[in-house]
Amino acid sequence: MMLPLASGNLINYAVTFVTLHVVGSEGTSAVAAVGLAMALYTCLGRNLIMGLCGAVDTISSQAAGAGRLELLGPIFRRSCLFLLLHLLPFGLFSFSALLWLPHLTDPSVARNAARFLLLLLPDLAAQCLWRPMNRVLASQRITCPFMVVSFLVLLCHYFFCRFFVSRLGFLGAACATSCSGLVTLLLGALAVCLVGANRTIWGGRSTPSAIQQAGCGWRALAALAYPSAAMRMLESAGFSGVVTASALLPLAKVEVDIMSLSLNAYGCFFSLFPALSVCADTRVGNAIGRGAVKNAKRAMRVAVLLALPTATAVSMVFVLPVCKQFLEQLLRVDSLDPRVQQGLEAIFVIFVCGFYYIDGLQTALSGAVRGTGQQQKGARICVLAYWILGIPSALALGFGGLNAIGLWLGMLVGPLVQLIFYARLLWKLNWAAVAASCEERLVNHHDSDWRCLRS
Repeated sequence: MMLPLASGNLINYAVTFVTLHVVGSEGTSAVAAVGLAMALYTCLGRNLIMGLCGAVDTISSQAAGAGRLELLGPIFRRSCLFLLLHLLPFGLFSFSALLWLPHLTDPSVARNAARFLLLLLPDLAAQCLWRPMNRVLASQRITCPFMVVSFLVLLCHYFFCRFFVSRLGFLGAACATSCSGLVTLLLGALAVCLVGANRTIWGGRSTPSAIQQAGCGWRALAALAYPSAAMRMLESAGFSGVVTASALLPLAKVEVDIMSLSLNAYGCFFSLFPALSVCADTRVGNAIGRGAVKNAKRAMRVAVLLALPTATAVSMVFVLPVCKQFLEQLLRVDSLDPRVQQGLEAIFVIFVCGFYYIDGLQTALSGAVRGTGQQQKGARICVLAYWILGIPSALALGFGGLNAIGLWLGMLVGPLVQLIFYARLLWKLNWAAVAASCEERLVNHHDSDWRCLRS
């Protein structure tokens, strides 16, 4: 189950690398604008949608584990509508960036980044439908379609980028990303039909009663969705916020290039760990839904153990000369300021010396936190880890003279605090009580659906 998810996540991050690779020929200013825009989009756009899907992870995995497959269709429909409602605030944010972002960094970089954000809105709309579809599939341990669709979209995205960038400049990369998002949705829907999961996910035809079901139970969905989104966004906003803060450092274009490229390099290979987290979430949730507490604990322990060799394997990418050379060519470091390459080499050492191990372990535990429905406590831990301890440490070191290197060293505090407090939370958790509350939640969803059908 983990291999297709990990491959799909890695391929999805490769899409960002392809974008930066093609845009690299446009020069340092274009790379800085695209890097800044992608950081904001990932943090406040994609991560918002993926974070809100944490509710789908919990409810659908527990429903599938309990054998209540008839609930998956209503869960999918109401989650899609719920996510689409969140396009409006991100659209307003993108428009407002044209006004406030030029006051924070180089005006030309800021204006180009804001325009890039606006052109990414169609991709975010596609994610609002594709992500819940993929999560409901994963709750039934069907993950191969995600990998196949991601690979096909990567091939399409390269040609989209070449075509649009050659005609529209670096802004063409945003158009290519939106086209790739729409292709992802179409191929994903086709894959669902091919694996025979269309009736489970879509719940038959979109009748008036089905649409009415999608509007029922939003309060229960929001109670899990917003803490899940907070868990993800508080973490990612910390990293993206640090990238934005690097624009205030001396030599802003160089420091933004270092931070944006290193963050994308880190995130690409770190994408293996969210796959492990989803596996932990699914396995723990399935076991909780069946009332098998021992199996749920075993799934959590297996996820933690798998995180260690995964971190070792990923770290080797930044150690082996052949891999480092390929990575630098992919990022087109040679076409940028020489100081960018020097900064990246120092930051890669930080990745190898512990960042992947600490962040990987806490990510594995976060899957168990979601699988047990403890998102509210997880969100409070993220506030402490990043916004009270991590980000102040990063800003102190970064603006204290260490620049981009100091920003990364300070952000290491966040995952370390998460790891400690997630472990403490799960150690003291009453797993039997969680299993009992799971059945109550499923009954409430079932009753809500019947009330909708009768009204």
